[in-house]
Amino acid sequence: MIEKIPKKMVAICMGQSNAANHGDIKMVAPNAVKVLKGLELVRASDPLPGASGDGGSVWTRLGSKLIARDVCDEVVFIPIAVDGAAVADWSPNGKYFQVFLDACVRAHHAELEVTHVFWHQGEKDTALRSGYGYYLGHLTKIVSSIGFELPFAQIIVCVASYRLGELNEDVRLAQKKMAEKKGVICGPDTDNIGRQWRYDDLHFNEEGQQKFSDLLFECVD
Repeated sequence: MIEKIPKKMVAICMGQSNAANHGDIKMVAPNAVKVLKGLELVRASDPLPGASGDGGSVWTRLGSKLIARDVCDEVVFIPIAVDGAAVADWSPNGKYFQVFLDACVRAHHAELEVTHVFWHQGEKDTALRSGYGYYLGHLTKIVSSIGFELPFAQIIVCVASYRLGELNEDVRLAQKKMAEKKGVICGPDTDNIGRQWRYDDLHFNEEGQQKFSDLLFECVD
């Protein structure tokens, strides 16, 4: 009998509120889904430590699916997303770049090899009217930094710009362009999760959270 090789996902989740704890409904994931809280692994229960907000998260839902459908035997999330963060905030010299570096250090000390990095951000840059070159320039620096710090991690860049009924096509195009880079995968286009699935025309309601997690599931190897 051939023994099954256990599959473990360790994922840093960065960006802004829809990658943090700003969903409408909280959830507790199975025991096999953990969160790195400081240097300690704890069961994933919304709101997830490390990210902003006190509501629900897409990551508890994604982790639950990965375990239930036998894609992974163990899932560890390292949530660091921050409400209202702009792309420049995560860029080197941005105010949250050190948060990313600290997450890498914590993973190393906890003897965790990061396998995935999820990027979901863009709504703030819709409000800021960020242009294609500006957004792509910062995102290129972010992805390059991720590749340098975590050379074996798969980077999933979501397409996201929807804010109060408005899209930013420049942001969307930049995110899609970034996904053409080696080692980067184009994640879900969450702009297609419209206002009927957002409780305040920005953050996901329960059905929106479910739709987002379903789309993420399809992107995971």
